[in-house]
Amino acid sequence: MTAAVEYTKKSITLPVKSVEAAEECAPDGNFSAFVAQAVDHEVQRIRLEEFLDEYREKCGRPTSEQVLERAKEMGLWPLP
Repeated sequence: MTAAVEYTKKSITLPVKSVEAAEECAPDGNFSAFVAQAVDHEVQRIRLEEFLDEYREKCGRPTSEQVLERAKEMGLWPLP
């Protein structure tokens, strides 16, 4: 059984073109779900980049295998 997800309502301002593009791409027209998924994706991307920056600082350039392993640990791979 999956845990219940809590939601909060926020008011945001976006460029019209961004909203139009998101509405076109939103599954079943669910704009909120699309934006939530986009935010989650960006947060994960930032966290992976932070990990890579820290790794580079301490150990040098990571191998492709190390990047893939970390992406899997973070749930970023395989892509949903």
